Amino acid sequence: MARPILPIEKSGVQHALPVLHTSAPTKTTGDLRLILRRPRSKGYLAQVSQLDAGKYVHSKQAVDELLAAIAAEFPELALPDYPLGYLSRCHLGDPYEVHTLDVTGGIIEHFKVGQPLGAMFEKGRALALHRAYEVVEIYRDAVYCLRADGSAVRV
Repeated sequence: MARPILPIEKSGVQHALPVLHTSAPTKTTGDLRLILRRPRSKGYLAQVSQLDAGKYVHSKQAVDELLAAIAAEFPELALPDYPLGYLSRCHLGDPYEVHTLDVTGGIIEHFKVGQPLGAMFEKGRALALHRAYEVVEIYRDAVYCLRADGSAVRV
């Protein structure tokens, strides 16, 4: 079983998701950048921007739809090229600020104001809180911010 890459806080709110798997070969850096610069579909954006809506906690079907949306958005990518996870504003209210979806570990976790996210996700925290972006995708060596229209901005 895969281990989560994010530390699991006893006091944090968290939810488990199944782990994504794929066997496609990895892409070159140039190919990967072209793929990741493409605008994201409305369906994909709708799925990943509603991580704290609560439906993923109570519905296996909702979780399956989320994982299918991720796989459908990036059919040409292998697991090492998938986003490590997603980061966005948390709408649960005080004291929570942002939430993450760790794709490799299959964990949705909500973080309080000032609570450390871990090295890979911390660089996207301020971007996730910015109103210009709906969701921040975290990759091994890049961060892409997704706007409401689906456009992807590499930072």
